[in-house]
This record gives sequence, C-alpha cells and structure tokens, in this order.
Amino acid sequence: MRKPNARRPFFLAVVLAFQSAYGLLRHAGWLTHPISALGRNPVAVFSIGSILALAAQLVRFALLRSFFLDLGLISFGSFFLLITAWFVEWRYRPQGPSLQD
Repeated sequence: MRKPNARRPFFLAVVLAFQSAYGLLRHAGWLTHPISALGRNPVAVFSIGSILALAAQLVRFALLRSFFLDLGLISFGSFFLLITAWFVEWRYRPQGPSLQD
C-alpha cells in the first residue's frame, strides 16, 4: 500500500495562501524581472556568487565584525549578482532589429 505524500497538503496550503499575491506581483515588473534574470543565468550567478562569498570572508576576517559590515557585504553581493545577471542577458541579446519596432 502506498504511503500518503505529506508534501502535497503543504504545497496546496502555500498555493492558497499566496494566490492573492499573484495579482500584485504581476504588476511589479521592477521586482520580478531582475529576480527572473537571476534564475535564467544560474551558472554565471553561482560562479560570481562563490567568488564574492570568498572575498566577503576575507573582508570579514581582516576587519572588525559588525552588523553594518555584514549588511554592506550582503547588499553589495546582492547588487553585484543582479548586475551579473543583467550583463549576461545584455551580452546575449539579439543584435538585429526587434519584432516590436
């Protein structure tokens, strides 16, 4: 006999809880487009993120630890990952005339 899957009710609960948020996110292109770019370019984002994590560890080792240092490192790293995803998409965009023109 097959055991019931415990993940299914949790998945349905998440879908029901966030179904109203879809209407808000659909109009928030300023938020969804950069996050989607991160997901479309996982290899570049992961490799740059690994290098940034190592560099951040060196900075934390060299300087006195503080909340503001950690906040700055996380903010800089997140911004740099968004720039990385944007650059990869910019580099591989079609160079010819677009269909929207």
